[in-house]
Amino acid sequence: MFKPRVLALCLVCAAPACHGGSHPSAGAGISGAPKPHAAPAGPTIAAQTVGMVEAPGSHKSTVQVSLKFALARAPVVGTPLSIDLAVIPRISADAATLSVSPSPAFSVAGAERTATWAPVDPTKAYHHQVTVTPATPGVEELDVAVSLRHDGITETRGFSLPVIVGAAQ
Repeated sequence: MFKPRVLALCLVCAAPACHGGSHPSAGAGISGAPKPHAAPAGPTIAAQTVGMVEAPGSHKSTVQVSLKFALARAPVVGTPLSIDLAVIPRISADAATLSVSPSPAFSVAGAERTATWAPVDPTKAYHHQVTVTPATPGVEELDVAVSLRHDGITETRGFSLPVIVGAAQ
């Protein structure tokens, strides 16, 4: 039925298609050819803030930033407590500033009260560690403000971190 020349010609034409992926120009000019995926730029925000909880905003705000925190251990009156704070900008900005407000319920080391990062990228979480010493037992709030400077303006959003402080042993 098939002549040997026709069969040989078909095999010669089909052979390159079998190894199309191994040739550097394979798929060139084919609009439906798959394109290589870009490697992720780094860990996701979720991976950068594993074990942290979202800090509630102290009021409604349109500022494009959130804050997460994690306590090193259970808080006890009179015992220093390390708190990891993560500023999460949702937009690119020239700078971000975090400020922890001291209150009667907590004493905060002066050098740890503020942190600044410039510039900031919405794909990253910016960490700052603060050590506080609880003064009274019960549910206390630690106030934190985060400011973003972008497009010639500075916007600030307040957060209240609820901390349940146990009585001294």
